[in-house]
Amino acid sequence: MLYTNLNSNCFRKIDMCSKLAFNDNIAHPDRTLPFHDLVYVISGGFNVIVENELIESREGDIMFLPAHKHHYPNSNNLKNSSCYYIHFSCDIKDYVIFKKPDNIIESYYCIPSKLNLRDNHKSLYYFNELSLLCNMGNESNSKLASSILSRILSEIDLQFNITDHLQYNQLTKDIISILEENLQDKITIEDLSKSLNFAPRTLQKHFKTSTGKSIHDYYLELKLNNSKYFLISYPHMKLKEIAIMFGFYDEFHYSKAFKKLFNISPNNYRRQNV
Repeated sequence: MLYTNLNSNCFRKIDMCSKLAFNDNIAHPDRTLPFHDLVYVISGGFNVIVENELIESREGDIMFLPAHKHHYPNSNNLKNSSCYYIHFSCDIKDYVIFKKPDNIIESYYCIPSKLNLRDNHKSLYYFNELSLLCNMGNESNSKLASSILSRILSEIDLQFNITDHLQYNQLTKDIISILEENLQDKITIEDLSKSLNFAPRTLQKHFKTSTGKSIHDYYLELKLNNSKYFLISYPHMKLKEIAIMFGFYDEFHYSKAFKKLFNISPNNYRRQNV
């Protein structure tokens, strides 16, 4: 399988993005693109070869075709296939590897050539949101579009790491699910203990062993990563509002935590991306 490491610290320009439906089982185009091609299969499926690898994508799969790599059909698409597709710019630091990476590289999104996201409902929502935004044809939406694309790539990277690297079991997934559903609240270890019927110490030890991070650190990073979306998408929202939204004491507490994790203040991050 191919794995494309995408530089996460750059602005991505969306060349094309939309929803496609094929009534007939025609074949995927034979081509080499100057930009990355990301496909989410809504129904049916596609059979494509890239770098001698056959990708048979089906409902709920994403298919990633790297820029400057020749891809062509192995056979026709399945009947009544539909998908979202995104063509977006590549970066000089992007690179393709041909085996599963041994380590997680924090400054890159690792995108496999195929991954099932059927149970990741947020990803489908982001694909739909980005498609609607791009079809408005408004150039001023480019920064917001890039922000949504980053969310999609982040979700794929997270799903890939969970599935192929960290091998989280069900308890870890349950903890993460509760944390993701309560980003704008304050969930304590005691809350998790009551919800999952495990002792706090057991949860802490299990999560640390499984992920390499404490529940507190993971939850904090989750909040800070999601806060980026509001910094970029709502440039007039005050830091105090964003801080309160994600359960920080005040904007100073939020700014200190943000700078510690990303080595940049939220205000400077906003200036660079808006």
